[in-house]
Amino acid sequence: MKTSNRTMVQFLAGVLALITVCSSPVLALGLDQESLLLNGVALNDTYGSINDSEQVGDYLFLATGTSGVVIFDVSTPGQPVEINRLLDYGSTAKLARYQQYLYVTVNDPVLDRVVAVVDISDPMQPHYLHKLAYIDQTYTLDVVNGLLFASDWYDEIQIYDLSSPTQPTMLFSSSQYACSDIASQGDTVMVVHQGYLKALDVSDPANPILLDSVGFQGMTSSDVKVAWPDDYVYVCGRGRFLIFDASDPSDLDMIHEFGFDAISFDFDLAGNILYIAQGQPDQLVIYDISQAANPQFLASLDGPFFQLFLNRNEPATLYTSSAEGGRFLSMIDVSVPLQPVISYELGWNVDFADMKQVGDIFVLRDQYSGAWIVDWSNPAQALSTKLMSGRKIHDIEFTGELLFVTVYDHPDGPGFDGVYIYDMSDPLNPQYLHNIVLDAYPGLSYGNDALYVTTNDGKLVYDVSDPANPVFLGNLSLTHSWDYATRIVIEGNFLYRMYGSQSLYSYSITNPADPVTLGQIYLNLQNGSSTMQEFDIDNNRVAIGGWGNVNLVDVSDPANMVQTAAIDDPDVEYYYGAHISSDFLFTTSDPDGMIVYGIHNLNNPTERGSVHGVIESRRALAHDGEVYLLAGSNLWRFQTGLPPAPRNLSFDQISAAVTLTWQPPEYTEPMHLLGYHVYEDNDLIGNPADTTFTAIMTHNGTFEFTVTAVFNSGESDPAGPVVIDYEAASSIHLDPFDPYTTVPPPGGLVYFDVTLRNYLDVPQERDVWGWINLPNGNRIDLPVRTLSLDPNEVFTREWLSFQVPGTAAPGTYTVYGRIGHFPDLIDHQDTFTFTKLSSFR
Repeated sequence: MKTSNRTMVQFLAGVLALITVCSSPVLALGLDQESLLLNGVALNDTYGSINDSEQVGDYLFLATGTSGVVIFDVSTPGQPVEINRLLDYGSTAKLARYQQYLYVTVNDPVLDRVVAVVDISDPMQPHYLHKLAYIDQTYTLDVVNGLLFASDWYDEIQIYDLSSPTQPTMLFSSSQYACSDIASQGDTVMVVHQGYLKALDVSDPANPILLDSVGFQGMTSSDVKVAWPDDYVYVCGRGRFLIFDASDPSDLDMIHEFGFDAISFDFDLAGNILYIAQGQPDQLVIYDISQAANPQFLASLDGPFFQLFLNRNEPATLYTSSAEGGRFLSMIDVSVPLQPVISYELGWNVDFADMKQVGDIFVLRDQYSGAWIVDWSNPAQALSTKLMSGRKIHDIEFTGELLFVTVYDHPDGPGFDGVYIYDMSDPLNPQYLHNIVLDAYPGLSYGNDALYVTTNDGKLVYDVSDPANPVFLGNLSLTHSWDYATRIVIEGNFLYRMYGSQSLYSYSITNPADPVTLGQIYLNLQNGSSTMQEFDIDNNRVAIGGWGNVNLVDVSDPANMVQTAAIDDPDVEYYYGAHISSDFLFTTSDPDGMIVYGIHNLNNPTERGSVHGVIESRRALAHDGEVYLLAGSNLWRFQTGLPPAPRNLSFDQISAAVTLTWQPPEYTEPMHLLGYHVYEDNDLIGNPADTTFTAIMTHNGTFEFTVTAVFNSGESDPAGPVVIDYEAASSIHLDPFDPYTTVPPPGGLVYFDVTLRNYLDVPQERDVWGWINLPNGNRIDLPVRTLSLDPNEVFTREWLSFQVPGTAAPGTYTVYGRIGHFPDLIDHQDTFTFTKLSSFR
């Protein structure tokens, strides 16, 4: 070697004396990730239907069928909170607001059929003032430029002056201009009723002047709606949607008509985006109306939907009631009109405890009586049937083709308990095949045509390749006894089971009757013992949920299982279970709802979204971008709404340097792209703001790189992977000595070894260079040195050191060393860190 052995010492020594106390805090990138899932509000039966809405700031007022006006705080669009009710002793139908007053049509025994005046200056404490003496049985109510328009069941329109808001003065009353809905611009109003659109000049409200009237067929219902946001008037009725050019209100001209094979219930507009709620089939349809004469279809979302209430403070959120006379309020994220995201519920008067799913078929186990089979292939309408009504069911297993149900305490006595097997070719009409008689409390697991039945007598295994004639293979005798409450999961030819509260065992079940023990791991729980509630496996990853923990285990090598993480959320009192789907972990708890974690990096699960306030959340399952949550008597269906991933990931490689490039994901504002995350073998190595990133391969071997997009609504699925096999020509290794990497305030020495290696059979001339990253984010470049290395030479210098002065700023320092051809060809890179405690002056 021609260069002096002092070269590496000169390369790294002496530079720290230049560092002074000038560091400042480094601003870390913090991502405020919003929930991926929007919450739902299950309205109590006493609410009745949702009939009308009015939004005032962060408060949503809903007129309901039996509970008066219900007030929600919607400052967080996906999590509305009921804060109050008013006039809650009867039915309310229509709402209109002027200044601090809300006008409410009421039909109840106390106030009769009137319009009530309510002071809502403080929505937390609204109070009823009095009723208007002149209005009876009103079904249309609107405020236009200080005028109150009302139309009653007798087809009479009335106009009131609101100069004194609590004591309106009637200016006009006539049956000539009766209306079912009204819209306005300035002194002109549009009214619709009984198949006509009429334009009225109300500059003199005591003497309205008819400007034009246009008739249209097939929309004579009183439920016709109208909106007039710009030069166009939009009219929605049962089965049709019409658009009129109203740039000249005295010459109305219909320019477009939608014809639906459905009932159009309601509509709303947000800029150029039109939302229509329609029934039979029940859908939300979305159009771009930037060209009113030629609307463009954007998307549809299966319902049911009846009323639409656009959140005016947050136009990206649409509130809907689920059906005519329905009692469920849904929140739909429409920030990307092409990708609406909805939550809604199906409800039964039962208490579900477990759920299994294959495709669109669900089997739900009642806590006390029977099972439900649900076909949800049509998102707008779930079909269901009851199985084994009145019987106590302990466990269910569903393969898609077969259903296994364990029954105990059968009312007909001994001989009827055990495992019932059903053919599920017709899911809503299951066919009984066989009963395995057991006097026990059995749990079930299925894999590779074998059924494992856990009882208090052991673990029984049956060959069910012919489900009508199951064959008993034996009572498994293993190293440890089988607890009857123990759960197992099966993936391929491997079986995994919990024993006690913390031991996980793995077995080979190539021969189902003779499992071979492969491995055992003792879980390091974060919050005491874990009484397991749910046990799931997907792609060699096991999730175990119970009590205060969710535990993740890598079982890619069943003989050497590794616990990667234990989730212990202090805000979650009790975990019922966990479910893995793709790179997401869905946990359920009572009363906290569902929390979703990203497990792209199995060692570092990160919270990605949540659904709170859903009590008795028992099970969560996911597939094909949808999540199903079993809670109490309801089965909820959600779309995950994951942001789009980067596109066309590619790379260029120069020795150890890999430059990744990609195109931005396809998305529509107002989604906000914050940047990107770059992963190397599932470890986060960078968060660039643009579409390129250079990574250094620091050892010989195979590297896998992926890139995700980070939005304000969360992180996308990964793009890639890019897989590279790398073999370096030379390498550098910097090995610091503990405890010398912590420098006291007066200063001191940092000790380390340096090793250079030539992997080739020929001599090499290589450059060695590097830098030091300072605590304030700046860096100091070190000089470049050129070395000659003999064939296959390994050169090591031990106990090298450099002095850190007492005046050096406190914090973490990172020393980088590279070998190759400066600056672009990098064979290898290595780093180490040391910490300087407080400064000494």
